[in-house]
Amino acid sequence: MRYAESDSSENPLDYNLPGFRLVHLEVLVIGLVCFPKFNASFQKMSNLHTLIFDACFVCYLSNETFMNFPQNVKELYMRSCKHFFVVEIDALKYFPMLRILDISDTPISLVQALQMVYPLQNTNMDLINFHHVSVESSQTYPYDVILTPKVMEYISTICIKTVDISENNICSIRNKSLILFQYPQCFEQLILSANKFGIGYFITDFLRFVYLVTNLTLFDYSYIPLEYKNPQFLHYSSDFEV
Repeated sequence: MRYAESDSSENPLDYNLPGFRLVHLEVLVIGLVCFPKFNASFQKMSNLHTLIFDACFVCYLSNETFMNFPQNVKELYMRSCKHFFVVEIDALKYFPMLRILDISDTPISLVQALQMVYPLQNTNMDLINFHHVSVESSQTYPYDVILTPKVMEYISTICIKTVDISENNICSIRNKSLILFQYPQCFEQLILSANKFGIGYFITDFLRFVYLVTNLTLFDYSYIPLEYKNPQFLHYSSDFEV
């Protein structure tokens, strides 16, 4: 189902879907306007498990934006949004069963994306896809990303099968922040390509990390630290197709 087109108004737009008529709905594909407001009718969609925001023009996600969605949503896609927007730290707290979070190609900065998972601490997830979420045009966050224990503190508590943080201009990984994951054995696919950090200066930590990820089946560290024209990225899948 598709609903609503782009709206640049600063006034919240109420999504008036007849949720009581959509109790069997499992997948909802919907446009996301600048200031969305989802009313209580969405709570009636008790079988909803996949939420896809298409035509994404959102300007702000508050801690209350998703409060009326059913808690059984397992997959959330918010890809290729048009411009930078602010996400309050508890915005995803209404999705305690979330297994897939994909905000790839949405320009919110990797630092803010990593803050988004605050409500998902100490859970199990199949995929966190933060591919290409850092952009030069943001005035709120620097384009050069430095991973520190503080930046990684929330995601490091999650048992994750696949993580994609490729093409985010990560220029440095400091203070063992890559090996702070509490459940490294959960990793099956790890995609770090097209960033700018080198392994040389933290080779000891990196080798220790490799030793811990005992179930890893795909590791992509390509296009580092150089920039390439038209790079071809690996896509997370069972057959590792390019």
